[in-house]
Amino acid sequence: MKNVLIAGGSGLIGRRLSAMLMEKGYTISILSRTRSSENNVKVYLWNTASGFIEDGAIDNADHIINLAGTGIAEKRWTKKRKAEIISSRVNATKTIFDAVKKNTHHIKNIICASAIGYYQKNNRELMAEEANPGNDFLANTVQQWEAANHEFEKIQIRTVIFRFGIVLSLKGGALLEMYKPMKYGIAGYFGNGKQYYSWIHIDDVCRMIIHAIENEMMHGIFNAVAPYPETNKNFMKTLSQVTTGMHLLMPVPPFVIKAVLGEKASIVLDGQKISSDKILNSGFAFHFPDLTNALKNIFHS
Repeated sequence: MKNVLIAGGSGLIGRRLSAMLMEKGYTISILSRTRSSENNVKVYLWNTASGFIEDGAIDNADHIINLAGTGIAEKRWTKKRKAEIISSRVNATKTIFDAVKKNTHHIKNIICASAIGYYQKNNRELMAEEANPGNDFLANTVQQWEAANHEFEKIQIRTVIFRFGIVLSLKGGALLEMYKPMKYGIAGYFGNGKQYYSWIHIDDVCRMIIHAIENEMMHGIFNAVAPYPETNKNFMKTLSQVTTGMHLLMPVPPFVIKAVLGEKASIVLDGQKISSDKILNSGFAFHFPDLTNALKNIFHS
């Protein structure tokens, strides 16, 4: 049972995960909208708008990992963009579910991406998986996304849902954007900088997914965050120290961020302090539990 099918396999997490899985002897295939060339990876075509998945994708898979979804932070949240963010996640999940339900298969489990955007914005309380959801756009998106993922449980497929925090990598994502101004000597924190960022090193994300594949007792929802969330100001201060240490630490006023990002400004201005206790209790051990060592590995290894 070594065949893993990844939806979203060409994304930030998907590429690193594919490499780490192959190092462990897994065979990887991905779902893609185009017949792109991927080294040692079989590509199956799919179209989430029409619900199409190429023959062979499902019946050859032992495990499915669903990372598919339009980037939340890439563009301004227009009404059209919001609809795309929701539909790309829900339709991708429904497409996989329908294909699994109608095909003969030997799938042992599905591991689904979600996000800590599910939770209420809160800088004081450490929030665990059973905490109440928020009521903003991201929280509503995640609730629809997770509802689609829970359908797999109804057909007796072991389902693990990871609520990802800020994934740290220089290959893309939030860290790369935060680092760009530092090339000009500025380490800008947002607003008062007291909002908590719940982060995780990309390798720990991938190791967590592999842990879920191999641990047959795991099911349900888990926060994919490191044990020690940091305030935005401390995050930028640590990032400065780990790189050159020669940056001016200064605030970026909220009105500037809102003018540039619109409603999307909530991503950086609102904090969430998220617990990793449940994944730790499952037997998972972080390689990078603290921010300093995580950033040192990313920038200096």
